[in-house]
Amino acid sequence: LFLFLVQVASGVLLLMHFHPSASDAHQSVLVISGALPFGSLFRGVHQWASDLLVLSLLIHVFVMLLRRSFRAPSELLWVAGLLTLGIGGAAAFTGSLLVWSQWSYEQARVASAIMGKVPLVGPWVHRFLLGGDAVSAATLNRAYGFHAGILPAAMTVVVLFHVVLMRRRSSTETSAEVRTIPLYPDFIVRQLTVWVGGLLLVVTLAIFWHRGPGIAADPAAAADVGTGPPWYLASLHQIVRWAPADILGMEGTRFVVATV
Repeated sequence: LFLFLVQVASGVLLLMHFHPSASDAHQSVLVISGALPFGSLFRGVHQWASDLLVLSLLIHVFVMLLRRSFRAPSELLWVAGLLTLGIGGAAAFTGSLLVWSQWSYEQARVASAIMGKVPLVGPWVHRFLLGGDAVSAATLNRAYGFHAGILPAAMTVVVLFHVVLMRRRSSTETSAEVRTIPLYPDFIVRQLTVWVGGLLLVVTLAIFWHRGPGIAADPAAAADVGTGPPWYLASLHQIVRWAPADILGMEGTRFVVATV
């Protein structure tokens, strides 16, 4: 929740100076990083909070899996956790496309091609994500709309749903089944301590591990063979690369995407 709030706050500040057009997007990011006071810091905070949000959601789902929290009466909590992870990953990925660098361009092309392998609806999904048959200005507009509007709204709804489920489950449990602490000062002080520590971590990463916007996207440029996907998609990309041409009578890539 804290990292999501940091994302919203820093994202609003960045959107004030961002121009969501293929001709101006990368230049506006350069202006934010190099000309605006503390612009580079806020952009770094937004980037690192995004990565840490995806990481924390992965850990959250993994812990729920170890605790078998997908069983009744917590199956809705499990679904909410998976939805939050999917939305968080999608928000991180669409945000990386808004820089509209050469890396962003290649990632949009590769990711849409993989999604196009989804059985039955793949071609429709491919065209919907790109806004056409190829990566273009419409692709950037789609990414901007999802990143700045649809995904934050969806994340807010799912998080609220998750909180309501947690409250409902805790109200049905007896004091002998779960250990509780007072809301104030114990719970609030602990939460504030963790939040302050999280803020210091994000700011430190943003200051000392700055990630530049790269070079502007050039559709005519050759793809860089050394370009890799975001870390949270690296395993999927590697599985797709290792997939044989044919699996059980189905195209290897299509089989992997369908099962994953």
